[in-house]
Amino acid sequence: MEELSRVRQVIDGLRRERGWWEDRVMRVGPFMEGSLVEQYRTCGKAGCRCKRGEKHGPYHYLSQKVDGRTRMRYVAKKEVRQLKVLLRRHRELRQARQRIRELTGEIEELFDVVERLRRVEWGEGE
Repeated sequence: MEELSRVRQVIDGLRRERGWWEDRVMRVGPFMEGSLVEQYRTCGKAGCRCKRGEKHGPYHYLSQKVDGRTRMRYVAKKEVRQLKVLLRRHRELRQARQRIRELTGEIEELFDVVERLRRVEWGEGE
């Protein structure tokens, strides 16, 4: 019975942690999937500094998968900060959901232990 008590305590701790992550998922604000790409470019004007290796930029692009293809959309400098927030929230959401899956798996494994500890054969049990 002592082992069963320890398993129950571990399960309770995992369930509390899972609840914390679940709350975090529910608090995630608006988000956007994709990546922010920074590029430097050459222009083609004769004698421009970019011909000497001092490229223009950085220019920012939102990279997203659309219908199985990668699409790049220009992002104005004034919008970069907000886009970073939206992209970060999506990463946080994915991380939280992954942790919830891991915790659920751990809890399920411990339920198997509880089942093993509580199982009796006819004529042996309580």
